[in-house]
Amino acid sequence: MIAVRVATPDDTDAVTAVLQASYPALMRPAYPPAMLEPALALMTRANPALLASGTFFVAEEDGTIAGCGGWTPGRPGPDPKPSDASNGHVRQFAVRPENLRRGVGRALIAHTIDDARAAGMTRLSCYSSLVAVEFYASAGFAVIGPETVMLMPGVPIDAIAMELVL
Repeated sequence: MIAVRVATPDDTDAVTAVLQASYPALMRPAYPPAMLEPALALMTRANPALLASGTFFVAEEDGTIAGCGGWTPGRPGPDPKPSDASNGHVRQFAVRPENLRRGVGRALIAHTIDDARAAGMTRLSCYSSLVAVEFYASAGFAVIGPETVMLMPGVPIDAIAMELVL
């Protein structure tokens, strides 16, 4: 049984563990090491602001956190692009590799979509990793096009911009 709940700051270590298990293993085949390694140093730590947002979730299976993800209003990043007030952005989705294709990601994205819609969002955008496009497409997201996301100055990561009209 998969249970999705709001994450809290108390989940910091467990969320970091999910990110550290997921991102390096799943993204390594699609990215050159020179791009991936600096990005992983930033991407594999739980974001305190997300954990305190009320719109970031964890999926538990048998009492263990198997995945995480959520949404925030507007676009993330050090130099965010303008966004209207009704556009949310998917954030820090990850599932432990051993929990892939068991419904964890599906439960998280469904919960995220429902929560964003209930909060009045009319669109959800995401910067999909090169390996997660099929996952987001299966949830109804459409490809907008390639995008280079600056995680911080000097740390780019290639992504695919996607969007879901709610």
